Amino acid sequence: MKIQKAKHVWSVLCEKSTIDSDSNNITLFNITEQINIPKAISVHVGEAPETDQNPQGIFFNRELVTLWRRDTGAELESFGFDAKIELIDPKGKLLQTMEFSPEFQHFRRLRTRINWQILPTTLAGEYLFRVLIRDGKDFEMVSEVPLEVVLNVTGVSEPQMQFAEEK
Repeated sequence: MKIQKAKHVWSVLCEKSTIDSDSNNITLFNITEQINIPKAISVHVGEAPETDQNPQGIFFNRELVTLWRRDTGAELESFGFDAKIELIDPKGKLLQTMEFSPEFQHFRRLRTRINWQILPTTLAGEYLFRVLIRDGKDFEMVSEVPLEVVLNVTGVSEPQMQFAEEK
């Protein structure tokens, strides 16, 4: 019997996604390539000390949606695999890691939707959401989704952008 392997097809960062129950197609809303943090909020980025009780960041409310497929010609049997998302800041610092174990049922494709409520923000620049899959005992990167974070923007009205520690 051939060992089943999952293949990464694509990953997209968006505000919301919905799956149509009739067609099983997914609709992605507000694909996110850049966020603009208003001046009133961004002046505090990097000031507050980060702790488990006080994570430094902004309310983000986005999904990282990924489509996986089986090896071509693979049997339609159930199997799982290990995957991981890493969030990297513009200086290359690993900010967050999320491991998960998706499972293929009796279908050729599988979608995963990972919700991010808070985006840790250390500075302006390009953040990377790295998608990795376990290959043997190590993880192998299969995709990077960039997100540009712009600070000190005036005239931006995004009411959901607030400090995580503000209540």
